[in-house]
Amino acid sequence: MFEQALDNGLETIDDPPQELIALFDHLDNPPCWITEERVDRGAVVANSVTPAGKASLIFLNTLVTVQSGSVGGAVGTMGRMQRDMISRSLETAEFWLHLPAPGALDRFGIAFKNAVRVRLMHAQARVMLRKKWGEEWVAENGVPISNAEMSGGIPSFGVANLMYDINYGRRYDYRDLEDLNIFWSYIGHIMGIREAMIPRTFGEAVELLDYGYAVMEPPSEFSEALNDVSEMMLNTLMDKVQVPLVDAQVKSAIHQTLHGLYFFIGGTFLGKRITGTPEPTRVGRLAPKLITAQARLANLDRRIPGYWKRPDKRRANGDTYSAVMHDAFTKLAAEQDGGRGPAFTHHDKPVESLGKVG
Repeated sequence: MFEQALDNGLETIDDPPQELIALFDHLDNPPCWITEERVDRGAVVANSVTPAGKASLIFLNTLVTVQSGSVGGAVGTMGRMQRDMISRSLETAEFWLHLPAPGALDRFGIAFKNAVRVRLMHAQARVMLRKKWGEEWVAENGVPISNAEMSGGIPSFGVANLMYDINYGRRYDYRDLEDLNIFWSYIGHIMGIREAMIPRTFGEAVELLDYGYAVMEPPSEFSEALNDVSEMMLNTLMDKVQVPLVDAQVKSAIHQTLHGLYFFIGGTFLGKRITGTPEPTRVGRLAPKLITAQARLANLDRRIPGYWKRPDKRRANGDTYSAVMHDAFTKLAAEQDGGRGPAFTHHDKPVESLGKVG
């Protein structure tokens, strides 16, 4: 019923339940200050972020998943990241791949539908965690996967990577920051965040980002296990690619460069915690120079006439970097389970199984 309404419209359902009516009433009525034009321009900006900016985004949000107490506790308790890394990663890549593509966030666009599916998965996980932890825990700590927590994802996934890019030397217009925030604010609306919790401007987004990281809880009991899974995921991806004759050397250099990036953007404390090494290697110390160099190259592209037409054209098939991840995890999933594909149904369970996390 949910998928039918998502694919064909609520009007195709005979006597839909009130919960489904309420869901689609919310989806169909975004805040009036979110416009289709600004969402679309924000999508172009999102797809124009440099490789270093996107890598920084991955670092920042892996940090939240792995090292924060609240998100890490929820992810670790559900157990899917540890137990079903490949299909979970494929769904993540599927979600990111289509976001910037033209029309993908329209009512029947694939990115829109994927975001609603993720919204449902969050709701299912929220119910399971409440049953698992109990109402006394909720009264003391708050609802898991709350609107407040989710709203922090808008700037964390959105303007933060542009801010990293700017720090590396990339130039953006102020309008780019504002429109990227609108792009992610609309995604936040689709995923169920209340309007009062959604940042309307770049300034509000920065305040929300700053506050969210200032009050982030210490790592959960699952942090080491989740960190190991993240490293395993990187190694699994690397193993899918073979470089004739110099495979080991190339992969070692990539690892060292990534570790250098972690130290550069996360500082010594986080660099040590995430990489398990005391400091970056000589190769790793080259990361800052490589990052600033590619930011300057991106600035040159911006000066050439027709700049906006080029990134608009590049997003035709979605996010370029997510496409690489999507292809790799699709192949891994095919090897593992015959290629089921991203289904977003892992948390579909009968009522009697709620409370049994897994």
